[in-house]
Amino acid sequence: MKKLTVGKMFRVLTALLLSSLLSIDAFAARFVVLAPDLTENMFAIGAGESVVGRVESADFPSEVTSIPVVGDFQSINAELILSLKPDYVLAWQGGNPERHLQYLEGLGLNVVRLSSQSILDLPEQLRLLGELSGQIEVANKRAVEFETELQGLSEGRKGRNLPIFYQIWHSPLMTINSSSWITEAITYCGGLNQFADRAEAVPQLTVESIIAANPKLIIAGSGADQSWVEFWKPWGMIDAVANNQLKIVEADYLHRLTMRTLLGMEQLCQTIDSAAEVYH
Repeated sequence: MKKLTVGKMFRVLTALLLSSLLSIDAFAARFVVLAPDLTENMFAIGAGESVVGRVESADFPSEVTSIPVVGDFQSINAELILSLKPDYVLAWQGGNPERHLQYLEGLGLNVVRLSSQSILDLPEQLRLLGELSGQIEVANKRAVEFETELQGLSEGRKGRNLPIFYQIWHSPLMTINSSSWITEAITYCGGLNQFADRAEAVPQLTVESIIAANPKLIIAGSGADQSWVEFWKPWGMIDAVANNQLKIVEADYLHRLTMRTLLGMEQLCQTIDSAAEVYH
């Protein structure tokens, strides 16, 4: 039996290594993602190249614009999704219409539903995406970063309970109840969502109900135009209006549960801090 020289052994080992890498690439999981925050989270853990389909509203990071659009929250192109041959279809549990997800499952697709009800769902979501995509180490690192920074934001703020009206729309007036992670973010920052106990996830309100609640701070998302401030000016009997506490926060940071939620919470906390100083 012939002995392998060091040179030949090196070439054999190199060939085996390359074969192994090619095999891994050949079986890399493919993902169609039906929510913009889930798409962003895939990129955050280094699995962006595995995303082969997205919804129209997915727009961050900029690289996603080159990924085929398979629909939006209201409709999906099942034929296109099938043609992309995904190993997994990632969906927002409670956000994507269940009938769409069941239809895709009926076509033999593997639909994974991910929860986005609580801020603390994000670290677990990142870890699960890491397991599915093979980016376990990066996903765990991002999850720990999020948990650590979140804890830092709440220190010295929780329990202050500054009364807040969070306005997500102006006509009709709409807000969020306790089922939204935005309410949770407000609590972390020392605020109190005055409509958290409403039964509807997105309550419609009247001006009279806002006057009765008398919030110290009114916050709107960055999608609101300047007319929202003009709308409130006649209602000077509300503390927030009387004290010029009508503020805007970046909607994409808070309205999507991603690593950028920390940036939104930092902005939210600073806004609530500033308002609290006005009343003390």
